[in-house]
Amino acid sequence: MITGKGKQVLPVFKSWFHHYFRQGKNGLFSALKANTGIRVLSLIIGLCLWLLVIGSRREHASKEVPFSVTVPEGFMVSSEVPPTVSFNLHGPKFFLRTLLARNEKPIEIDLREQVEGRKTTQRILKRLFPEQFEAPAGVEVQDVLPPSLSFTVEKVHKVKVPVRLSLVTNGAASIQPELVSRINTDPKLITVTGPMSTVMKLKEVHTKPVELKAVLRSLVGTTVELEEKHGVMKLSPMTVKVFLDSPVPRTKKINANQVGKYPKKMLQEPQ
Repeated sequence: MITGKGKQVLPVFKSWFHHYFRQGKNGLFSALKANTGIRVLSLIIGLCLWLLVIGSRREHASKEVPFSVTVPEGFMVSSEVPPTVSFNLHGPKFFLRTLLARNEKPIEIDLREQVEGRKTTQRILKRLFPEQFEAPAGVEVQDVLPPSLSFTVEKVHKVKVPVRLSLVTNGAASIQPELVSRINTDPKLITVTGPMSTVMKLKEVHTKPVELKAVLRSLVGTTVELEEKHGVMKLSPMTVKVFLDSPVPRTKKINANQVGKYPKKMLQEPQ
């Protein structure tokens, strides 16, 4: 039973309904008739897409995704870790094919809260979850491999070490040892930055092989790269200049009574 204000509202609602219903009959129905072709075409396309996705087989696939590690300033990861992690997926073949071709952003792994500032070396275990991968609707992320990653985090340390030249003589036995001893590098010391436990054990850094004949023929020196077999350590600079030192001139021994007989430019004349 409708009483009170309901009786007052009911006539207004009836008049509003009859007005717009009649307008809909004349206006809305005519619009539907005018766009019948477009509406039917859209319906067919939508139905085909729906059948294509739903009717495709559901398959399993794995997606390799890179990751990046963030540590506090003054620390670095010294352990070897895999470059990617693998997410096992299950879903329609149509979706999986598109997903496997997609370029993925690296997963961010933040270790700043786990690293203790007073410790020089520490090991941190970070667990991974399927939810870290953004999959579209209809695709299920079943698991991630490996399920966790182990990181060794160490304090960063800097040292200066000498450069050891790796000369290739190619059987040149006739080369004088005095000539080889005059071959030097510039700079003679380089800066090595890396984990403290590794950097403190480093005694020298080798250059890549350089031919002795190339050094002897060059008038301005030869630029040689340093070996990069030092793991996570960074070298500065990455190249050195190899050159042949000029011989030290030998001076004539002149009697003090004969100094006035020789021009000044001859006093240091090499023999």
